[in-house]
Amino acid sequence: MMKGSIVFVFGLLVISSSVMLLMPTVESAVTCQDAVSQLSSCSTFLRNPDNSASPSLQCCLGAKALDKIASASQSDRKILCQCLKQTAQADTTINYNNAKKLPKTCQLVTNIPIDPHVDCNK
Repeated sequence: MMKGSIVFVFGLLVISSSVMLLMPTVESAVTCQDAVSQLSSCSTFLRNPDNSASPSLQCCLGAKALDKIASASQSDRKILCQCLKQTAQADTTINYNNAKKLPKTCQLVTNIPIDPHVDCNK
């Protein structure tokens, strides 16, 4: 399972680097690479085919760190949304039922979905 997590994190870092090249330059408190790194401990949960799975404490702590940034700035929220959207489009192994549970289960203030179809302008 450790090997799968390493491959997942490496893949997300490659994706986030590609996304960063496509995004306009804006002064931000967070980068896509930072976001992916914060959520790396969620890889097992997000890829788990079992819809009754729960995120780990480490996963929720990483998600809460991003939540704090997203709730402080609309521009950072949009950057995070675009990053998570691009990541979701590139990673076909994500269980979107589990991804949808993350905000409620981890008690997040903002709800930035890990969804390939989310409209980040709303």
